[in-house]
Amino acid sequence: MDLLEKIVIIGTGPVGSWFGHELLSVGKQIAFVDENPDAHEHRWTIEVDDITSTHAVTVDRSLLAAARVIFVATRAHHLFAVWQDHLAVLPLALQPTQRQTIIFCCNGYVEPIINTWQATRPDIHFQIGIVTAGIAEKNGRNFLRTDRIGKCFYGPLSPNAGPNEYSPEFIYDPDIRERARKKWLFNTAANTLAGVLQLPRNDLMIHAYRNRLRELFDEAFDLGCELWDGWQQKNQENPGHRETLWLELCQLITDTGANENSLSRAARTGKGTGEAQFLGGVAFGHIGYPELKRMTRLLLP
Repeated sequence: MDLLEKIVIIGTGPVGSWFGHELLSVGKQIAFVDENPDAHEHRWTIEVDDITSTHAVTVDRSLLAAARVIFVATRAHHLFAVWQDHLAVLPLALQPTQRQTIIFCCNGYVEPIINTWQATRPDIHFQIGIVTAGIAEKNGRNFLRTDRIGKCFYGPLSPNAGPNEYSPEFIYDPDIRERARKKWLFNTAANTLAGVLQLPRNDLMIHAYRNRLRELFDEAFDLGCELWDGWQQKNQENPGHRETLWLELCQLITDTGANENSLSRAARTGKGTGEAQFLGGVAFGHIGYPELKRMTRLLLP
C-alpha cells in the first residue's frame, strides 16, 4: 500500500463515517484517527437510499505523517486538541511534492484559528470543508443519511492550494470562505434556537418559533457584518442581501423539517454543546447582540 495515496480521517462520528463511506465507494484508501487512543479499528454501518453498508477500517494515528490528505471531521471545540495532539507535530515537508493537505470540516467560526495555524506551517495546504449533507447517528456506530441534496464543499485558505478529486460528493469551491460564512450564519441562528429549546424537529423553528429565529438571525447577520467587511459591503450594495439569506435559511429548515438539529440532540443527550462557543459565542467579544448572548449562555457547558 502506498501511504502517500492514503486519506486519513480524524473523527469517527457521523460526518467522518460518512466521509469514509463515500471515499471507500470510489476506491480510495483511507484510515481513521479516533479520540480513543486504544482503538485499532473503526466498524460502522451507514444507510443511504435504503441501502445499508457495513465497513471496517484501520484506526492508526501513525499514518498521519505519510497521508496525502487529512480530513478533520470533529466538533469545533475539539479542534485545539486535534491540532496539538496530531497536526502541529506533523513532519515538515522538505519538497513541494511532499506537502500535505488538511481539510477542516468543523462547524463554527474557525477561519481565524486555521489562518493562525497556516502561518506557522506554510509547508501544509490548509483548506476549509463545509458539510451540508444530513447525517444522523441512529445508535452506537450506526448512521443514516437523511437527505440526498447535501455535499461536502471544500476549498483553499491560500490561492496556491488547488482542487483534489475525492468523489462526486466532494465539491471543490474556490470561494469557500463565503460558503463557510453563510453556513456559520445559518447555524448560529438555527442551532442556537434548536439547542436551547431542544426541539425534536427542525420545522418547529418555522412553525412555532419563527419570530425568535428571525431575531437570532438578524443579530447573527449584523455580527457577520462586523466580522467580515465583505458582508457589510454586500449589504450596502444589495439591500436585499439580508432577506435573501433569511429566505434561504427558512427553505433549508423546511427541507430538513423532519430532522433533529445536531445541537438539539447534543443538548438532549448531554453529549456536549461546546459548539455554541464557535457559533453565538463569537458575540461575547463584541458590543450588543443581547439575545444571541443570552441564548448561547444557556447552551454553554
